[in-house]
Amino acid sequence: MLQLMRQKASSLIIKGVLGIIVLAFIFMGVGNFRERRMTEAAVVNGETITAQQFQNRYYRLRENYRRQFGGQLNEDLMDMLNLKQRAMDQLIAETLLLQKAAEIGFQVPDRELAETIRSMSVFHRDGRFDSELYTAQLQRNRMTPESFEAMQRRDLLAGKMRSFILDRVKVSADEAKTWYDWENAEVRITAAVFEPDRYTDVEPTPTELRAYFDDHQEKYKTPAKARVTYVAFHPSDYMDQVTVTDDSIADYYDSNKAEFTTEKKVEARHILLKVPQGADEATVAEKRQRAMEIYEKLQAGKDFAEAAKEFSEGPSAEKGGYLGEFTKDEMVAPFSEKAFSMAAGEISKPVRTQFGWHLIKVEKVTERSVAPLAAVRPEIEKKLTEKKATDLAYENALETFDLALNKGSVRNAAEEKGLVPVITGMFSRDAESIKGMDQSRVFVRQVFDLFEGEISDVVEIDGIYYLFQVKERKPAEVPTFEMVKHAVREDVKAQLQQEKAQRQASGALEKVKNGSPLAAVCKEAGIETTTTAFFGRNGSIPDIGREPAVVSEAFMLSQNTPLTEEVIKGEKGYFIIRLKEKRYPPDTDFQEKKEATINRLRQRKKEEVFSSWITAMRAAGEVSVEERFLE
Repeated sequence: MLQLMRQKASSLIIKGVLGIIVLAFIFMGVGNFRERRMTEAAVVNGETITAQQFQNRYYRLRENYRRQFGGQLNEDLMDMLNLKQRAMDQLIAETLLLQKAAEIGFQVPDRELAETIRSMSVFHRDGRFDSELYTAQLQRNRMTPESFEAMQRRDLLAGKMRSFILDRVKVSADEAKTWYDWENAEVRITAAVFEPDRYTDVEPTPTELRAYFDDHQEKYKTPAKARVTYVAFHPSDYMDQVTVTDDSIADYYDSNKAEFTTEKKVEARHILLKVPQGADEATVAEKRQRAMEIYEKLQAGKDFAEAAKEFSEGPSAEKGGYLGEFTKDEMVAPFSEKAFSMAAGEISKPVRTQFGWHLIKVEKVTERSVAPLAAVRPEIEKKLTEKKATDLAYENALETFDLALNKGSVRNAAEEKGLVPVITGMFSRDAESIKGMDQSRVFVRQVFDLFEGEISDVVEIDGIYYLFQVKERKPAEVPTFEMVKHAVREDVKAQLQQEKAQRQASGALEKVKNGSPLAAVCKEAGIETTTTAFFGRNGSIPDIGREPAVVSEAFMLSQNTPLTEEVIKGEKGYFIIRLKEKRYPPDTDFQEKKEATINRLRQRKKEEVFSSWITAMRAAGEVSVEERFLE
């Protein structure tokens, strides 16, 4: 089978399959990736979520966050986002929704599916659905119309079920007002902090050091380590072996016209007169009349930019209403429809959007254009060259893999093929860098999933293919007390400082509870008190800094119970706090933001209801997850 795939490697379909296989291995990290493609990632009430489904969802999530965070999406951030768990939770929730939808009898008719797809702006050209663009876009994403439509049908069905669950979620004005007051309440406090670092007179005894080490040996355990031999296959090393023909360049150009198409753009200014959400008809009419008066002045010769500075209520007013250049789908529909129907220099009558009434002046129109083949030929040639070089690198990696299996050695296989193997030093799971490798976190994870002497499959990291063999594994071990005595001393001293700070703070609090003034008690202990300005539930405390535990306790205090029962362990030390004042936002604030608050609270309640529904369905059903997919 492998030999057949290599012989047919020029086939786009086979290359696509090979790409998916590589991705599957990257994700799984261990074992034979060609055997794992159809394994179960999870089972929901007897229905399988395949490894392929899980990988597809994970990569889709990852790409969404990559677009959101750009170059900032590194391995550390990926770990924080926990994308694998999110992907699994999404698929389980979706499966439960679809199972319930089938039980109830929900369906997505073909007509509804077709209308949904035809409405997607990504498939539009000149404002209309374009079947050629539809096919081209799917090809670029390695999808067939059948697979895309099946995915859309599932999404629509899941959406119907979700709406069925959530459409009955309501929020009353009183409920919104209570939540708004709670969310926007502010307090000011008097606080004193007993910082552990100020207690420098503590010194642990040898007995305390030894006892602490005996009780915390795992804390000082040295991590497991490994040493590997690897060989890297850089696509750049195969560039000189690649030939790109004129026909292949032309074929790529013809099959990917959308890639070289520049959509129509308009450069414009606008004057916005805002209309509040839910405004009555009289207010809407009044604002339109005002917009017409400005329009008449513009028709009489008033400069549009000056009028925007004078009358516009939008953020672009100070720039003379200048919006820059934009495509049709970058603006709300009524605005875009009008702007894209106008000629350069033309000024519109008032146009209504969700934001209010707009007067639009088109400065410039750039028509849709397709770059000629001659202009984009170098770009296409570079892309095809890189693609072929990547294919060659991968093919060589596979050949070396087969040879390494036969010889039982990556090093011997590499040298026989004229490649230079790299032998690393010992490294642990938390290694930040590996010899000769820029991005090594993915590599390191997979190393520790293999046994000593085991040969990996082909791994792709940042466009480079790797094959490696674990040459040595050293297990984690507990060092002797003498080896870590200094670290133990520092840890015990820090613990003693913490304990002394807590004792001092607790003693001071008891005195305050018994009637002594907080400031006087703290002064006696050499601690200064701070009376803060007002602060909210989120963010830092003025003059103190970010202390989430203190903020949480502060908002639990009242005029009847202004003092905390216990000292608060915060970031800087142990706190005693007394409430000075609590205030709520004026009712006029809520009235101005009433609709937005109701909508926000409704959305929050919907999320809570949906989460509770999924939790209940998972508890009532049978859901099993292969934990290795989440590692």
